[in-house]
Amino acid sequence: MIAFIRGKINTKGENTVVVEVGGFGVEIFVTPTTLQQLHMGSEAMLYTYLRMWDSGMELYGFRTEQEKEFFELLLSVSGVGPKVALNIMAVAPLENIAASIRDGDERVVSQAHKVGKKLASKVILELRDKVQVFASSSSATYQAAQSVVDALIVLGYSRAQAREAVSLANKPDAPIAEQVKAALQILAA
Repeated sequence: MIAFIRGKINTKGENTVVVEVGGFGVEIFVTPTTLQQLHMGSEAMLYTYLRMWDSGMELYGFRTEQEKEFFELLLSVSGVGPKVALNIMAVAPLENIAASIRDGDERVVSQAHKVGKKLASKVILELRDKVQVFASSSSATYQAAQSVVDALIVLGYSRAQAREAVSLANKPDAPIAEQVKAALQILAA
């Protein structure tokens, strides 16, 4: 619904920022790292996730689309809501969290506030095969994986199917055409 917000940082709270947009102040929940990167009075753009329910709505903001996609992936796990997902994202750099999930190491995820051993195990079980695209520390590798995901979407697959196939193919250093071919073989199986 609201893909991103661009405006001046008006106020910073404990885990929120207020971005002034067209005369309105929009409160957005962010990770501590994002909060630290934003400065009062400066212009900022945040990719957003809108959570709506009966009694209201909340916006969650991210500096990159990659962070937003990882947040949405965390939300796909039953028992992980937006606040818990932000808590998980606050414990380490995104690549480290994804690598620990991929490797089955629940110590990193269980460091998050309100995440016990049981929920950490569930996150790992459900996301282990879906995080490879995020586990790479190289921006170029991530961009290549995104190109493969986009190509699969054009071919009619959902974003979730495409991401999972790219992760399962696990060919981050291969040419894009080879990555697409490997992902298509997985999707055809």
